[in-house]
Amino acid sequence: FEMGRVEMLRAAGHSYRELEEQGVLLVVSEIGCDYFLPANYDDLLQLTTITVRGKGARIEHEYHVRCGERLLAKGRSVVACIDRTGRVKRLPEFLKTE
Repeated sequence: FEMGRVEMLRAAGHSYRELEEQGVLLVVSEIGCDYFLPANYDDLLQLTTITVRGKGARIEHEYHVRCGERLLAKGRSVVACIDRTGRVKRLPEFLKTE
């Protein structure tokens, strides 16, 4: 799921390193996953990452893990935005969805 969030950020023209350099840290505050079917070694998996909401200091994501057409797992996370001291910080404008 982390890889999905990082690649989504990159696709938007930003990098996590860039955020850290600006003093913006994104930390996982909640995460969950429902498993439906197993994956096997060497299976080619596809991860879809969806931003459900980005508001205030939180971003909510949903994830789908597939092997071909088969849905193997569905996940969700909440990521909180903090500064280097651990204090809550508002999301940068480009991460907001509402």
